[in-house]
Amino acid sequence: MAVGRIILPALAFVPLDGTADNLAPALDLVQGSGSPPANTPTPRFPRWTFNHADFRWLCVTFRLPDDYVSDPAFKIDWYCDTYEADHHVGWTTYIAAITGNDATIVEEALADSYNMTACEVLAAGRLAQDQNTINNDDGLAAGDLVMLIFGRRGNEGAGDSYTGDACFLGGLLEYKAG
Repeated sequence: MAVGRIILPALAFVPLDGTADNLAPALDLVQGSGSPPANTPTPRFPRWTFNHADFRWLCVTFRLPDDYVSDPAFKIDWYCDTYEADHHVGWTTYIAAITGNDATIVEEALADSYNMTACEVLAAGRLAQDQNTINNDDGLAAGDLVMLIFGRRGNEGAGDSYTGDACFLGGLLEYKAG
């Protein structure tokens, strides 16, 4: 079966409202330190920095393509500035499928349970690419408007033992297509 992908770069995400229960990570630009060719700037890229102290959340909304069949998974591009051997970051994903028959868009609820993956911390600054399989997909169907809420549960999440900052660069939603 074919595989479909929806690319979700860091700048596609927006923070939640910032209240005590919905703390947002910090967005900044990272400047490369390599030696670029003459007359070329060093690269910069956006990242969302999640600390370990609190729940931290981002949100992105997109339309699910008509070729969607099943098995959604959120693939995460991330790294840590420091290294702690044998530690993990707990990335969490909630999904809401919004259809034309829903009462109102502002009343849409997320799937009842989240999907969490404890991802191993690699050497400082090394890109990690991990997958959060979405087992509770709120009945996703082709053509749905999808809200994906993504975050780090930090010290409140099982499986998150890394005490430093985790930096999210973006990801993609991968699925079986037909």
